[in-house]
Amino acid sequence: MTPDIRSIEDLNRLIEDGAAEGPFLEFKSAGVLAKENDKLGPKLSIAVTALANGGGGQFIIGLAQDKGSSRPIRLDPIMQSKQDAEWLSRLLETRIRPPIPDLSFRQIAVPEGGHVLVIAVPQSEAGPHQACDGRYYARRQAQNLSMAHHEIEDVRNRARVRPPPVFLGIRIDRGVFVELVVENRGEEVVSTLRFEMPEPMRRVIRSEAPALTEGLTALNPGERMAFCLGEYPTLHAADALKIDNAVAVTFRDSAGRHHRRSITVNLLNHDRTALPADPLDDLRQALVQEIRSLRTELARAREQIGRPLRRLGAPTGLALSDQAVDDLAAALRGLSARARRNALGLDPDALRELLDCDIQQAHDLSRHLDLGRLLGPRPVTDLPEDLLARARARLFVPGEPF
Repeated sequence: MTPDIRSIEDLNRLIEDGAAEGPFLEFKSAGVLAKENDKLGPKLSIAVTALANGGGGQFIIGLAQDKGSSRPIRLDPIMQSKQDAEWLSRLLETRIRPPIPDLSFRQIAVPEGGHVLVIAVPQSEAGPHQACDGRYYARRQAQNLSMAHHEIEDVRNRARVRPPPVFLGIRIDRGVFVELVVENRGEEVVSTLRFEMPEPMRRVIRSEAPALTEGLTALNPGERMAFCLGEYPTLHAADALKIDNAVAVTFRDSAGRHHRRSITVNLLNHDRTALPADPLDDLRQALVQEIRSLRTELARAREQIGRPLRRLGAPTGLALSDQAVDDLAAALRGLSARARRNALGLDPDALRELLDCDIQQAHDLSRHLDLGRLLGPRPVTDLPEDLLARARARLFVPGEPF
C-alpha cells in the first residue's frame, strides 16, 4: 500500500520511486479540474467511491503522467487558489450517497507555486457508496469498475461480518511478571469468553485467576483484563514454555456469532508476543511512592506537634487546643499582644492556670467578671494586688476597662 502522502517530500518521493497507480492509489493532473462542475463531479465521485467501496486509498490531484503510463513523472500543481481543499470537499459533499465517514482532504503547497490536493479515503463500513451517476464502483487494480450485485452486498455486509477487534497478548510486566492480556478494542460488548492453552502450559502457570479456567461472562468496549501467570524467571526456566504454545480466546459478538483469537507463546522469544509496557505504569508507581512519602511526612509532623502538647498536658491533666497552647506560650514569653485573653471566655480552671493562683481566687475573680458584665465595672477589694496585676496584664474585658 502507498505510504500516507502528507508533504511535498512525500510527493517527490512518490515520483522518484515511480509508484504506479493501483488498488489503493489514483492520481490526476491539475487539468482534470478544468472541466465544468457538472462533468467534474461525476468523475471525482466515481474515483472516491471506488476507493471507499474497495480497500481505501488516496486520490491525488496535481501529478502529471506520460500517456499510456500509470506512473507520475512530475508535479503538475493546481494554480487556481479557489480550487482548494474546502472547495473540493463541498464539490463532493452532495455527489456521494451516503456520505463517506472520515474522508480527509489535504492541501500541500508547492514551493514554485500552486498546490496539490490529496483525498485520503478510508475503507468504508458505511457503504456501499453511490457515485452521482447512480452507480456503484470499486477500485480493481488501476481501474474503477462497476460493481456486480454480489459485490454491492458484500460491501453492505462488511461491518456486520467483521469480527470485533478483541486483542490477546502476553505482557512482561516490568520484566518480572508474565501476564495474559485480553482487551476489547471494539465498540460492542463481547460475551462468553473462554481461554484455551495446552495442558502442559496450564500445569506450569501459577495463576489464581478463576477466569482462566472458568472464563469471563462479558468484556465491555475499552475494557482490559490482565491475568498474572507467574514470575518470568520461574516460567522461563520451565521446558513447557520454551516451545510454541497456541493460546486462544473464544467469544461471542453482540449477534451471537462465535469468534476466536489466538497467539503463539514461547518465552524463549517473549518479545515476539510481549505487549509494550503500559506508559502509565511508571506514573502509577511514582504516584504511589509520592503518596507513601507524604504519609510518612504527615505522621512525622503529627508526632512533632503532639510531643509538646503531651508534655504540657501531662502535669496538668488538661486537654488543650492548639490555640490555647499558642496563647499560653505567648503569655509565658510576656508577649502582651498575644497573651491577653478575653476574660469572659475563661472558666475558673482556665483562670487558675493562666494567672497562677488558687482555685478560690480564680472563682472570686470569675464572679467579679460576671458581676461586672451584668452591673458594670466594680472595684475589686478582696483580691491580692499581685493577682490583679497579672490579670490586667494577661486579660481584657471587651468594651470595658479591667
